[in-house]
Amino acid sequence: MKKVKIAFFIDILKENTDGVTNTSYRIISRLDELGIEALFFTCVPPSSRNFKYKVVICPHLKFPYAKDYPFAIPGKRQKIFKILDEFNPDLLHWSSPSLLGKYATEYSIRNGVPNITIYHSHFSSYIDYLKWLPFRSEIRNFLDKKLTRLYEKASLILAPTLSMKEFLVERGTDPDKIGIWGRGVDGKKFNPHHRSEALIDRWGGRKKTKILFVSRLVHYKETDMLIRLSHILRPNTLLLITGEGPERSKMEKESDPEKTIFTGKLIGKQLSEVYASADMFVFPSLTDTFGNVVLEAMASGLPVLAANEGGPKNIVQDGKTGYLLEPKNEKAFNEKIDLLIDNKSHYREMRENALNYAQNVSWDNIIKQIHRFYIDLIGK
Repeated sequence: MKKVKIAFFIDILKENTDGVTNTSYRIISRLDELGIEALFFTCVPPSSRNFKYKVVICPHLKFPYAKDYPFAIPGKRQKIFKILDEFNPDLLHWSSPSLLGKYATEYSIRNGVPNITIYHSHFSSYIDYLKWLPFRSEIRNFLDKKLTRLYEKASLILAPTLSMKEFLVERGTDPDKIGIWGRGVDGKKFNPHHRSEALIDRWGGRKKTKILFVSRLVHYKETDMLIRLSHILRPNTLLLITGEGPERSKMEKESDPEKTIFTGKLIGKQLSEVYASADMFVFPSLTDTFGNVVLEAMASGLPVLAANEGGPKNIVQDGKTGYLLEPKNEKAFNEKIDLLIDNKSHYREMRENALNYAQNVSWDNIIKQIHRFYIDLIGK
């Protein structure tokens, strides 16, 4: 059987960078099984020597506040297009509206090859958190228009949730060009059996309620709200902050030191243990288009308290698997934390509901779904 050829334009291919790269690696791990021959363009290559596909590394620029997220400068189109001509792809898959995405759409249109993208990030919404920047609303509107024009050149856009599809439609994207492709969770890696009593003792958390947050520590994850929340939590409560980023030093200085523990960025077994050793999960971010960590928390048996905004509002079932709360309102979050602490039977029921929900969302079905999207586009 002839293999399908797909050229992937993924700005960051370094493992475990964030939810976007983790999702990309879920697809990559199944390429051979799906009969896909792949070529990758990136500005941050894999760190593993075991990556077996051809990688074209592009130049990039780094910005002080986001050193882990460089901006690709692919170079001359002719060079990129020549490599693509030699590969002769059946499909182009691009991950973000960067210059790599722009090159992918240009090659697609010039050569009549379909292109697909996943709407991973609310890039324009990050502008709201740059308080020092003048004319933020004007810049955001300009950026929205630029991004919409690029997404319009996609043959198919995969939104992770219904709310993200509605967001794109509101900004002028043709709804017929938008599919919905969610995410899965690894039930072996994330489940309550990874609970570590030794880890809980190290936190001094044996008789305390442990509230977990996992993400990159940047403004647009609502780190300021977490700082405020730490000061109003009741005694015998721990706020566990797992992640790294430019806001960590500020959070360490301004959070309540008696109630806050910073674990740093964790991967593998250590991350599994942190999830399973906590009691509930908070996710105040307003900018996430899905929120893989929400599913990971549910699979670990944690009720989720999330802002009623973005992708998580299509994952969390309010009052059943967690709560959807007013954005930026730490008092609303604290009120529900107190409710779950005081009402043990309600907590146990919500925990069970979260587990059941996560157990029905497997990566196997999610990968089969995107493969169907690939094949349908190529067939057209």
